Amino acid sequence: MRIDPCAPQRGLKARKNEMLLLSRASAMSTSTLAQPLLISLLALAFFCQPGYAQKGGRVPLSPKILKAKSVFLDCDCRKEMAGSVRSALPEVLDWGRYQLARDREHADLIFLFSMNPYLGDYFARDGPDRRPAIVDYTILTVIDGHTGEALWSDWKRWGYILVSRASRALVRDLRVAVEGKLQLDSESPSR
Repeated sequence: MRIDPCAPQRGLKARKNEMLLLSRASAMSTSTLAQPLLISLLALAFFCQPGYAQKGGRVPLSPKILKAKSVFLDCDCRKEMAGSVRSALPEVLDWGRYQLARDREHADLIFLFSMNPYLGDYFARDGPDRRPAIVDYTILTVIDGHTGEALWSDWKRWGYILVSRASRALVRDLRVAVEGKLQLDSESPSR
C-alpha cells in the first residue's frame, strides 16, 4: 500500500472549496431575497411621499382664481428657497392675467411658495413657518387674499438646487390649469 504525502492537503483543499461554494450559495440566496424586499421598500417610499395623494386627485379650480384681478407673490421659506419668487415673477408677468399687488393686503390672490404644506394660517401666524423641513419640495399654494383659504396647490420634488426651475414650472402648471378651465367653460353650452 502506497501512502500519498499530499492526501491530507488535498482533503483540506477540497473542504475549503466546499465551504466556499456553500458560502456563495447562501450569499446568492440572501441577495435573491433582498432584491424583492428592496424593490418593495422603494415602491413604498415613493407612494408614501407627502402630497402624493393630492397629486392624483387634484381639486378643481376655485372660481375665485378665475375672477381674481391681482396677485401677491410670497415665499415662506429659508434662504435656500429665497429665489423662488424672483424666478416665478417673469412667468407671472408673461402670463399677464393678474396685476402684481404691492402687498398682501391689496391682493385678491397670494401665490405662496413654501417647503411645507399650507396649514390655512397665513394671516394668523406670527412670522414665517418655523416647522422643520428639508428643502426637497417646492410647493405653490394659491391663497384667497381676503380669507386665507387655500384655493389650489401643487408641488415639485426637484431638490433645493432646482428651486428656481420648480417655481417657474409651478406657475406654468397653474396657468395651464386656469387656461384649460377657461377653455372648457367657453366650449360648454350655456344653460
